[in-house]
Amino acid sequence: MIEHYKNLSLENIVEEYEGIIYTEEWKQIKGYECKYEISSFGRCKTLGNRYNGNKIVIMSLRLDKDGYVIVNLYKSAIMKTCKIHRIVGNEL
Repeated sequence: MIEHYKNLSLENIVEEYEGIIYTEEWKQIKGYECKYEISSFGRCKTLGNRYNGNKIVIMSLRLDKDGYVIVNLYKSAIMKTCKIHRIVGNEL
């Protein structure tokens, strides 16, 4: 298993698998437009807020008790814990 969720670099990931080259693509997360983006490799980034000085940052992800990769997303000071595979499935 390739663990891209541990990669916190802002550089896009390019990977070759069985002779096919895959390039990371980013899309905005529905309901969190202009705040968060999800990549085709399952990484999540924040597009800047007052807490991080309006910088784009790759978010730290973690595993839940069942082994799924999760992230906390915030909207109007309300936190929602989301499973990355579900976000990727809905957005890409």
